[in-house]
Order: sequence, then structure tokens, then C-alpha cells
Amino acid sequence: MKRTVASRFVCVAVLTTALLSFGAATTAGEQDIDLNALIDETQNASRDDQKQTLIWWMPLEFWRASASQGAGIQLTDAQINELVDPFRPYMIFAIVDGKIGPFAGVQYESKERIHSRLRLSDEKGKRYSPLPESEISPDVLNALGMMKPVLENMLGPLGKNVHFFIFSAKDKKGRSIADATAEGSFRITLGEESFRWRLPLGSLLAPKACPDCGEKLSGAYKFCPYDGTKLSTDKKFLEIQPDDADAHHSAGNVNGNINSDLLEAAKAGDDAKVEILLEQGADANAKDKDGRTALMMAATKGRTETAKTLIEAGADVDAKTPKGTTALKFAETEGHTEVAEILKQAGARE
Repeated sequence: MKRTVASRFVCVAVLTTALLSFGAATTAGEQDIDLNALIDETQNASRDDQKQTLIWWMPLEFWRASASQGAGIQLTDAQINELVDPFRPYMIFAIVDGKIGPFAGVQYESKERIHSRLRLSDEKGKRYSPLPESEISPDVLNALGMMKPVLENMLGPLGKNVHFFIFSAKDKKGRSIADATAEGSFRITLGEESFRWRLPLGSLLAPKACPDCGEKLSGAYKFCPYDGTKLSTDKKFLEIQPDDADAHHSAGNVNGNINSDLLEAAKAGDDAKVEILLEQGADANAKDKDGRTALMMAATKGRTETAKTLIEAGADVDAKTPKGTTALKFAETEGHTEVAEILKQAGARE
């Protein structure tokens, strides 16, 4: 049911965005962006079956693609930039947060309640609060305001309870908090729940293919998740047919000892290998026979960069061994204060 609601929310958002863009001709570059794939990739939903929490990041590339791919009068690049420029200083999120009752009724949180529990964290764990309306461009407020009644009219209570939250796109030193086309990550924390976006967004990059098996993959991948081969954007590999899936992508080939390798790499602090194994499909929360995760291994040995990589990959910072020991406890016991601080910034609790 959650996927259906999310899909309806996306469809309406696209329609209302079209109202803002006034339609436009497709320009070079934006014409190749799959808008549906971009929208799907920028959404995050709660894993709790009792919640209807949806968070949609609307990056600058979304606004450009929406303006460029609409039907209607033709606009020049300069005109499209004029429409998009008001959004440039901001990171914009559309959020609905509700709790599903025993009879499928939904009790939605107010905008004020969401605002009080909402934080954005950059790749280094620095936290940011939503901007007050006084610091937001009137053009952006008007544009988002135009979307609200359409959402409400078409989606009823769900649309009425979609709220927009706006953060600065840059930190105090003028550095981008998140670049949709560059390597990095960021998180949105809503109460006790954390939602992560890993960058770059594959929908904005040229697709890649495995020179070995011919598998076509998102441009965000570096290595083939099936055989570890470095991927290529070369047309000759993109045009070949992949091998038979059953023959080449057997369960042993995909998984094998990959989780064990991840645990060993984390223990050794081999961050490059950890990244490769995660891209190949290793489970960031896999445990050894003693119930220890890769993050616990990294914390015990003081592997700072490896800990960051695992957290970005979705490692559970509060996972416990059968004896109740967490990664934070391991770090503190061994005196690795830097790793302990990283874990705390990621939301680890004592």
C-alpha cells in the first residue's frame, strides 16, 4: 500500500511542477534525463509498516528537467535558467509523516511537529536546521505554495499533509552540502528515524556496462556487483547482450564469502576494498559468528574512514552483539574517540 501511495504522490507532484514550468522545449542534456527514474531515486520512505512517512528530495536537476521536458512554448536555455535559478540556493524536501492505525486510518503530523524533529546532516555529520521563511526567496515560497492546493485537491488528506521544508544548499563556508552529480552522501533525520541519500544519483549519469558479462547498470556503480569487474561507459560494451543470468549470476557468484570479506576488510581498515565489496552487494549489517558487524570491527580497531563508509552504506549504528555491546561501546572501550564521535554524529546511542 505504501508503494501505491508514494506513486500517487509522485504523479501529482510532477503534474504540479509542470504548472510551474509553463512547459518548455527539451534542451541538450536534460532530454536524456529519465524524470521518473530521478524522482524515484530521490524518494525515501519509512521502513516501519505502521508509518506513512515519505521524504522526497527535489534537487536542482529535478527542477531543470521538469522545466525542460514539459510540453508547451519553447524556452531558451537562458529562460529555463531564469525559472530554475530561484531554487539554486536551497535543498528542498517534500515530506508527509503519518502513523497508520489498526483500521488503516492515518494520523498525520503537523508541519510544526515535523519541523521541530527535522535535521539535515552532511557527509561529515554536521547538522543543519530548516530555514525560516524570512530567509527563503518569495519566488520559491510562491512556487511551492502553488503546488499545495493541487496536491490537496487530488490526494485529499495525504496531499493536505504534504509539507515543504527548505535548507540552505551551502554551509557557512560556501561549500555545497550535497551535489547530485558528485560522490558523497547526506541524511535527513526525522525524530529517531534516519534517511540516507548516497550520491551521485545514477539517473543523472550515463549508464555503464560490465565488459565481462555485459550487464547494464546505473551510472552510479563503479564495479559490477556480480563479478567485480570495473564498469565502462564505452558504447561497445553497452551494445552487447549480457550473459545468461542463471549461468553468470549464480547465488554463489553474487554472495559467496563477500560478507566475510567485508568483515575482514573493515577490521584491516582497507577502505578501498570495503567500498568495492559494498558495491558488489555485501551486506553492511552482516555479522560474524560472534554477532559482530563490520562497523563494530572498524570501531574496535579505530578505522575512522572505514566507519564513515559503512555508515554511509546504511550500517546500523545501534546494532548490538548477543552480549549487548554496540560499535560505540567498542570504540569508547578501546579509546578511539574520533570513531566514537563519528558514531554519535550518526545517531548512535549509549
